[in-house]
Amino acid sequence: MTGSVLRALRAPEVSLYEHVGERLESLLALFNIEDAGATIRHAYARLCRQSLDMPFGRRPIGASRLNADGTPFQFALALGAADPALQFLAEAAPPDAAGAERIAAARRCIRDLAGLIGAQAALSVVSPWLDALAPADAAELLSDEAGAIWVGAALGAGGSARLKVYANAKWGSANSRWARLDAYAARLGVATDWRGAHERLSGLQPLGASLVIGAGAAPAGRIYLSGYGKPWHEYEALGRHFGGPVFGFHLRQYGQTLLGDDCVYPTRSAVVSLGLQHGAIADVKVELCAHCAFDSDIQARSRCVQWLRQIGVDPALYLQMVDRMRAGPLCSTETRLHSYLGIGSGRGRPDSTFYFNPATARA
Repeated sequence: MTGSVLRALRAPEVSLYEHVGERLESLLALFNIEDAGATIRHAYARLCRQSLDMPFGRRPIGASRLNADGTPFQFALALGAADPALQFLAEAAPPDAAGAERIAAARRCIRDLAGLIGAQAALSVVSPWLDALAPADAAELLSDEAGAIWVGAALGAGGSARLKVYANAKWGSANSRWARLDAYAARLGVATDWRGAHERLSGLQPLGASLVIGAGAAPAGRIYLSGYGKPWHEYEALGRHFGGPVFGFHLRQYGQTLLGDDCVYPTRSAVVSLGLQHGAIADVKVELCAHCAFDSDIQARSRCVQWLRQIGVDPALYLQMVDRMRAGPLCSTETRLHSYLGIGSGRGRPDSTFYFNPATARA
């Protein structure tokens, strides 16, 4: 055997947990959150030590809907009116867990992470809301391979941290799905506004709900609805209705820039979500599946940079994020690194969010 073959045989196999952890470490300075490094490492270990316990480069054992290839982890970058924020989202249970075990693992992780960031009081208030969204005894939810709950964190400059919990709403009858979302909106004090929004969104399907808590902050939520095969101008109309005429204009630009010539055809997978906060609908967001929108990661990077420059946002942080995520040259034939991307109405200036799969970025 040659020396290179022998070295390869002796080399220890890198786990997905180690690979993603290295990328997380590389992002601390980029986002100016080194002071919170210990908390972030603890949160990552608590959330991912079991769920990412698999060899890097191999397909995950259990299915996860977080990425098209089943990888149970996602990074996200948010750029807009507020300071840039780093987010990550993951499964909490081991890859071979299912049903009740996955829900129980997620709930234990939520409790521990809430304690880590000092949000125990907020969790005690919203825990029954999560029980209603993802009941531990709902047979149809337990049998759904997609899972019931995903857990993540949002990290801003200065080390501020928020716990983010996502619940699967694609189970039960159509009426029961909408009823759960209606009840969730009511718990957040947005029942009246949501009833009007519900009518406007009737052409979409319930997808999920999220809950955000932090130390000393009021809980915030988001309701997600999915669409498929809809023309882009329908999403523009929703953007104008919920985000105002300026956001509707930005949404038109976004579609033209990101989708290119395909903007005139029916879109494939898209998600519309409404942010619920302080008793009102706070914002609207439209997200695209990157695998549906782009031919390759190279095309995705080019169009994302074009979009950011078009709205006057420096693309440097996005490009640095891409460089830290990829494990080799960007793919020219498939979209592997970019998972989803979206635009939100934000605070008078569009918020752009980019979601990355750090496990499948090889050429």
